Amino acid sequence: MFNPLSALGDINKLRQMQSQLASEEATATRGKYEITVSGEQKIKSAKVKGEEDFDLREVVNEALKKIQEIAVKKMMGMSQ
Repeated sequence: MFNPLSALGDINKLRQMQSQLASEEATATRGKYEITVSGEQKIKSAKVKGEEDFDLREVVNEALKKIQEIAVKKMMGMSQ
């Protein structure tokens, strides 16, 4: 028998995992570029030739936010 309340446990596990991921970060370097990304999938720093580039960081974060919003809309459409 299906228990709709069992999904709450899965949601709590997902929130716990998101919380743990938030403290993680990864850095990639190629040539003159260095990007550090948080576990929340946000650019923490963007460097070109060792210099922080705030405009680059913000424009990449804006693009990521837009694609995440598109993904949410598509997922919501699938559930209807």
